[in-house]
Amino acid sequence: MGFAGVEGGKIFGSPQPGSWVDTSKPAGATSLLAWYGCAGWWKPFLTQEAFFMSPNLPWFVIALATYLLFPYDLDAARQGWAAAWVLHRVYINVVLVLLYAGGWYLPLYHLGWGSRKFNPSRRRPSPGRLLHNVWYTALGAAQWGLWEAGFMRLWATGKLPFVADADVFATPRSAAIAALWTLAIPAWREFHFYWAHRLLHVRALYRLVHALHHRNADPEPFSGLCMHPVEHLYYFATVAPSLVLPLAAGMSPFHLLWNGLHAAISPAAGHSGYEDHWASDAHHYLHHRYFECNYGGGGIPLDLWFRTLRVSILKGGNAAIGAGGKGGSTYAGGAGTADPDSAKEAEAKVEAKAKVKAVSRGQSSLELANALPKRADGEFLALVSAIALVLFMALAQRQAGAGTVAALHEAVPLAVPLLVAAGPVLAAALLNAAHGDRFSLIWPFQKEPLLQFGGHLAVGVLFTVVPVTWFVYLLLL
Repeated sequence: MGFAGVEGGKIFGSPQPGSWVDTSKPAGATSLLAWYGCAGWWKPFLTQEAFFMSPNLPWFVIALATYLLFPYDLDAARQGWAAAWVLHRVYINVVLVLLYAGGWYLPLYHLGWGSRKFNPSRRRPSPGRLLHNVWYTALGAAQWGLWEAGFMRLWATGKLPFVADADVFATPRSAAIAALWTLAIPAWREFHFYWAHRLLHVRALYRLVHALHHRNADPEPFSGLCMHPVEHLYYFATVAPSLVLPLAAGMSPFHLLWNGLHAAISPAAGHSGYEDHWASDAHHYLHHRYFECNYGGGGIPLDLWFRTLRVSILKGGNAAIGAGGKGGSTYAGGAGTADPDSAKEAEAKVEAKAKVKAVSRGQSSLELANALPKRADGEFLALVSAIALVLFMALAQRQAGAGTVAALHEAVPLAVPLLVAAGPVLAAALLNAAHGDRFSLIWPFQKEPLLQFGGHLAVGVLFTVVPVTWFVYLLLL
């Protein structure tokens, strides 16, 4: 890779994404082992090629510019919850994320700047699917704005310590620690994503939450952050270091923004659907195509270690990969298990809802009644909405100093935080059981030893439910 991940001075087109791609083969057919770095995978992180010679550098520049142009207004947050300053953060993030994703969508899907589409049979998404993806992407960006607002309130009220910008460069030690955290965020994001993502693939959460993201078997830039709001909640729990290590690790508010904004904008390029550009991600494309593999980002070989790696779209692409990529029977994904809620079927349903009528001048108009996003399970939506309402009431009543939910929190301090953090998981499990399911409760990990599955589940909960619980608890102190 070249500086900032750019090869030959080009962002789009050959020779992107690098010399490891065999252009004589169809897009996605080159084995990922040519790029995966199974042996010495840690070297790019040690030398920081993973930061400076990759898209992480431009994403860092975007985060730094956002931090400087739209600083956190802690004075406003100190006065109490108010729509003006909270919605300001929401607005900034929604606009930024939509512009960034649009900056990938327009060149690839309308200007023809890419030629190696993973699925060349489909030129672009239907208007209905695009509307669906933009809507949920906007919801994700809005939720990230709410996470920021929560941190601002915690910092402003002294409930959560942090290293002020003026103190970051006060000593060589503090400056070095801040620099190390800045460089470490992309690696932490990869590590967190693998475990959170695996958790979302456990049957109940997949069926009622993560399946929404997998409606895009043929992803495009707006599908990257297109997730159920419950998935957004666990996805943005990647900011856990800013919750538990703020002073001990020398973390400033910038590290929060860099971590969260990396999560908000990086999926757009990785879900582009094209192989020939600066930030292509064949590793994750295979995940969308097959659902039960490649849960991580590829930089850290967690999929290899835990036997969930596919390396190509070619027949045999799910062939077992042994230690060091030398072969051996190690693949343990759920391949071959047909899922009635599969991505291809779910995507077909979304397309069917997006009925387009021909009108004069050869144009088309979208029937919004059929295209607006809808949840298949109204019961789950009702339960999640009720949980969100309880959180809103708790915050409002805590600020007012009275109320039944505030009293509940005083009596049982962890009641509301656990309801918010773990409630969606329990609701999904109960509803999945109540409605019946012919698949294993632990699908698609049924081939894993139960003890190993339990360990993976525990780590997933540790990286998602636990940070959300602690975040809500601090907000309600």
